[in-house]
Amino acid sequence: MHFNDLVTVRQSCRKYDPERKPSEAALLDVCRTALLAPSACNSQPWRVRLVQSPERVARIRAAFRFPFCKDVPAFAVLTETEAKLNPSVMEKFPDGRRFAEIDLGIFAAHLTLAAADRGLGSCLIGMFDEPLLRRELGIPEEERIQLCVALGFPAADDSIRPKVRKNPEETLIVC
Repeated sequence: MHFNDLVTVRQSCRKYDPERKPSEAALLDVCRTALLAPSACNSQPWRVRLVQSPERVARIRAAFRFPFCKDVPAFAVLTETEAKLNPSVMEKFPDGRRFAEIDLGIFAAHLTLAAADRGLGSCLIGMFDEPLLRRELGIPEEERIQLCVALGFPAADDSIRPKVRKNPEETLIVC
């Protein structure tokens, strides 16, 4: 798909088809594509837990308080690991800039676009029951759960919504 078309059709899917489940191979393909995302000093400060078995998905659904999650067949739980940055970079940025958080955002964008490219819907979820996810997925305390991504086929009646964006004159400054 042409990139402009891809970003036009990608939206936060809030209605999933409960009858259609993406294959494990398709979900792994999406995740492997996202793993190609760039990161500061190539630190790749992320772990992805792809939750796709029906039993485990059923157990973690309670972590999400959104009605649409009842039909989501898979979740990617993104955690931040320690970023191993080049010491010379840290010397130049002593203000403690959080490169890992930026990198996780880039990774999430790649993941959602890779899903859309394969006809899957996705929704970034930033509000969740962290203790439940840690317990059910065995996530150690040293990993920070940053984001969860719902993945599945959109319902047939989940049409593409018009994108409402600010006027470019408000957000684009040519220097």
